[in-house]
Amino acid sequence: MCRRFQSWAILLSASLLPGCGSIQITAPANGSTVTGMPQPLTWSSSGVNTLSITLDGINVTGLSGGTVTFVPGVPMLTVAPGAHAVSVSGQGNNVFGSYNVSATSNFTVAPNACPLCYVCPTGQFLYAFTGLCCTGSRCDFVGYANFGLTMLNAPGCSGFQANDCINQNAGGLCGGSNTGFPCVGTAEAFAASFSPFQSGVLSQIQVPISSLPGPQANQFQAWITADNSGKPGTVLETFSLSNIRLSTFPTQTPVHIFSVAHPALAAGTTYWLVIGPAAPTANGSWNLSLADAPASGSSNFLFNDTGSVPSINGPWAPPPTSGAPLRTAFEIDVR
Repeated sequence: MCRRFQSWAILLSASLLPGCGSIQITAPANGSTVTGMPQPLTWSSSGVNTLSITLDGINVTGLSGGTVTFVPGVPMLTVAPGAHAVSVSGQGNNVFGSYNVSATSNFTVAPNACPLCYVCPTGQFLYAFTGLCCTGSRCDFVGYANFGLTMLNAPGCSGFQANDCINQNAGGLCGGSNTGFPCVGTAEAFAASFSPFQSGVLSQIQVPISSLPGPQANQFQAWITADNSGKPGTVLETFSLSNIRLSTFPTQTPVHIFSVAHPALAAGTTYWLVIGPAAPTANGSWNLSLADAPASGSSNFLFNDTGSVPSINGPWAPPPTSGAPLRTAFEIDVR
């Protein structure tokens, strides 16, 4: 008869008789700190009836609307910092009778330890397998993206993990009085257009931006706007960004900007995401996408280098091709 699961480090496995399975999270030891994401989540089975698979008591099968089957290499992309448990509850049958294949694997995620670690707004929880926030049985979904899961089949992203669809190169978010690389006294803000795949209200923006450590001001601002003849138009929501992640190099790590006003975004309609400095000495960067080059002659990626703190009103112009051959990376999540 297949033995009940036994714990060994963070691998929980049954004996290798027919019909046994395993659940595994790759991490150093049971209860240890997970230092990077994504982490492979493996549930392999033969002749096993899986009753439920849960993360921290949230039933994954219920949220997905059907049976979830984990195979080796399926990544758990996002988990909020703190202690967690992944559990499997199930029964199997073979010639020896019924056996229990229930198991729990405990692990801890350190703050800022993984590329997609973040905490959802109060009253919401993180659905780790999509990296989006949920309330009850309703979850956010990707309205537009030029990096991450929806881009895994794109030429620049093929074969990469979700966060690796972000380029190491970046454009500067610069106040006109900054003193550090990459800006060195040059003002700069960027605007990128997008058209949602599906309609919904804005929930959050995921964008790989960072601030340069040092005496520079860690003060930036972002806007979601309507389109005005191929340039940013009426402001739908404004975001004040301070104390964003510090990085001496372009980050490749998304910052999560949560909406408060929740403006409605219509599928197929053009909008703009604009990010720039909020102080003359601000100095930061916005990573480019790996696979999103502007079409020849298009104006869906613009920059403004006028004034000490560039204005949302422009003037906007196409960025220099030598400095930004690809568009900035971002994801717009709606509900």
